[in-house]
Amino acid sequence: MKSLRYSLAGLFTLVAIWLFATAPPELPDQAVSVASARSLEVERMFNSVNAINDAARTIYTGKIVGPG
Repeated sequence: MKSLRYSLAGLFTLVAIWLFATAPPELPDQAVSVASARSLEVERMFNSVNAINDAARTIYTGKIVGPG
């Protein structure tokens, strides 16, 4: 039973080393250029979502809270 444990531990160790050694290269850092290009779009999206939430609150207040 001990030899089976040692064999499994060795196998897992070899697989871990193989996965580490064959890892793909890191992706280039493009976060800075993408973030500056999309800053206006994200701000517009949040403003749109905020407008939808305001409209939903107005409807909820008029139909549910008002009569109650």
